[in-house]
Amino acid sequence: MVRRVAQNLSGNELEQVLERIPPKERSDLWATIARESFTEAQLADSRRKLGVSVDSMERILAGSPWFAGPIARSRHTLHA
Repeated sequence: MVRRVAQNLSGNELEQVLERIPPKERSDLWATIARESFTEAQLADSRRKLGVSVDSMERILAGSPWFAGPIARSRHTLHA
């Protein structure tokens, strides 16, 4: 959504919008998204955090036949 809105703004208009977004960390994140300027380190950290979340969900869901109810007999996973 941020990128879609930013595509329709000039650089100056985007800066004006970003100045109105508190806190500074949030406006910096929006600027990164709008400009599609994520660093490899940011992408790697996001992938790591996603992996931690998926592993946590796997552990929580492992104790029950959550996928397709009690009919599901095989092991299902959230990992690709």
